[in-house]
Amino acid sequence: MVPVVLLCLFAPLFTQHNPVEQVLSDRLQGPSREHPLGTDLLGRDVLSRLLYGGRLSLGMTLFVVMITAVVGTLIGLLSGLLGGFADEFIMRVVDVVIAFPSILLVLTIAGLQKPGLGSLAAAMVTVGWSPFARVVRGECLKVRSMAYVEAAVSIGATQWRIAAMHVLPNVMNTLLAMVFLRFSQNLLAVAGLSFLGLGAQPPTPEWGMMLSEGRDYMELVPLTMIVPGTAIFLTTLGMSLAGDGVRLAFDRAARPRWLGSGYAGLL
Repeated sequence: MVPVVLLCLFAPLFTQHNPVEQVLSDRLQGPSREHPLGTDLLGRDVLSRLLYGGRLSLGMTLFVVMITAVVGTLIGLLSGLLGGFADEFIMRVVDVVIAFPSILLVLTIAGLQKPGLGSLAAAMVTVGWSPFARVVRGECLKVRSMAYVEAAVSIGATQWRIAAMHVLPNVMNTLLAMVFLRFSQNLLAVAGLSFLGLGAQPPTPEWGMMLSEGRDYMELVPLTMIVPGTAIFLTTLGMSLAGDGVRLAFDRAARPRWLGSGYAGLL
């Protein structure tokens, strides 16, 4: 995962080709010294499109994850702190959002708008905040019943001070693990929807778009699909393993016995 991210960040150091420049005389070439991963159907360098497309795919995914994490955390805090009717109403909305398959909701919302990264991001944010809200709300209810929180209330601490000083520090480890896991899920969603034409639009380089463009030429130049597919696989696998590692490092109950108490120090 880390090598893929570093390659994308420092793309100009590894390729000098313009990722959108078309050279029709070089179309569908195999690996060569000039084009280490070959060229696509329009003669564009696959390596440059992979690296610059990774910037877009990873940046888009990171943006969506951070926005959904912030929105979900604020809504979860609001629900847990207010309680009563407001809490019930917010949780019923969360239940409705979670009850439907998220990819179908994203497809519906994105399909109703003009195809593009903006509409895709809006659709994913609209759906993706609910898991964060549920986790934060549950932690908020648990912390509110503790003695030191009741003591803070008795001396005049406001609800938002309690949230900032007591709730968020207790839920931060869980949120961090969720961010890693949601990153891998959202990356697959971004690539999948771009593959279907609802995300990045030609000639923008993006991993899902590269898969869509190369599927008709898989037999002639396999790298046009193998390369972006491998990048997606390695990145999602790495982020999923990192999320599991964070969860196990801070959750003693879920940690296998053979890992021992020093597991957190290995991360």
